[in-house]
Amino acid sequence: MATPQSVFIFAICILMITELILASKSYYDILGVPKSASERQIKKAFHKMAMKYHPDKNKSPDAEAKFREIAEGT
Repeated sequence: MATPQSVFIFAICILMITELILASKSYYDILGVPKSASERQIKKAFHKMAMKYHPDKNKSPDAEAKFREIAEGT
């Protein structure tokens, strides 16, 4: 049988996971394409963003983080 403390901790964990899921951006938003975009449009947007934020081409401090975010979307 679960103790009240373990039930409370479980509920807190569920709430935190839910917040993380709801707070994340969709990959469509990251790439700047509509949800009805074709595969070709998605690939084109990815290529354009990847070239713009690739750490070898973009020397800004946040370029690598943005590039990783974009790469997650594919």
